[in-house]
Amino acid sequence: MNHLSQNDIDQFNEEGYFVLEGLFDDDHNQRIKNDVDQLMEDRQNSAGKPIISYRELGLLTSEPSIVDRVSDLMAGEKFVHHHIHARWQLPGERGAP
Repeated sequence: MNHLSQNDIDQFNEEGYFVLEGLFDDDHNQRIKNDVDQLMEDRQNSAGKPIISYRELGLLTSEPSIVDRVSDLMAGEKFVHHHIHARWQLPGERGAP
């Protein structure tokens, strides 16, 4: 536990998201962004592909650095990823419920 600061947890509880600056290198971030772009394009075209089918997004569901932080948000409770929610957040936009 303690992969997140109290400020991170508070922001998540208030806004529904927080930014993990520097968690992944620039190349990895770009690959994730490319998957999100493709996901959003597919959704506009009514392609109902599950998020897990996008390589980089799918890998996030078992990435230890993500799983550890989700565990912190859940106060250390055990959990299983069913799927992940992915979409661009505009500055100041509240997270999806």
